[in-house]
Amino acid sequence: MRQLNEKTMQQQHFSFRELTAYLEERLRKPLPGRASHTLMAPQNRVFIDSQEAQILHPRESSVLFLLFPENDHVSTVLIKRAKDGSAHSGQLAFPGGKKDPADKDNRDTALREALEETNIRCEEVRILGSLSDLYIPPSNFIVHPFIGISEKRPELVPDPKEVSLIYTPDISWFFDPGKRKIKDIQMFHGNLLKTPYFDIYEETLWGATAMIISEFIDVVNERH
Repeated sequence: MRQLNEKTMQQQHFSFRELTAYLEERLRKPLPGRASHTLMAPQNRVFIDSQEAQILHPRESSVLFLLFPENDHVSTVLIKRAKDGSAHSGQLAFPGGKKDPADKDNRDTALREALEETNIRCEEVRILGSLSDLYIPPSNFIVHPFIGISEKRPELVPDPKEVSLIYTPDISWFFDPGKRKIKDIQMFHGNLLKTPYFDIYEETLWGATAMIISEFIDVVNERH
């Protein structure tokens, strides 16, 4: 497994204005995709790109990776999904979910789901761009991650049917090598696999969300 570079994965301070300006330009260019996703993927994880996955008739879904300024730092929003027995039950994730027939596009899905799950107001979010699509084998979803910004902290209210907790971590946590660990995690099919994860709020942040964050880290570290 390729290792994250600890020289760039160090606790650091981000300027909201500088970071968002950089991301808005950078997200128009080709992204690292699988090279970044692999860093936080479970052992022996099989990758299928979005075009190859079409033969499996995957369901479309989108998530919102929101950035907002807070106390001279940049924070984001993570939810802990309610335990409902599904493939991603109880996991930490970005607000998001499956595409509805009424959604105009994948961006619209991300904004609608964020509103429904956390009360993030669509009119307060500006989408900067998107990270690489990611196919999720256990649930047969293709996830489209969108990066958006809000000029202020959103008034967060969890939907009790879907969300048990909401966290707003400083994004600098993701760049702290002490937060990245590896342990055996039980997959939905029952197997235990060695899996990289982020240890945040004494929670295990792994899977698709960790892989999306891994690409975000690599994209941001290109500034250096």
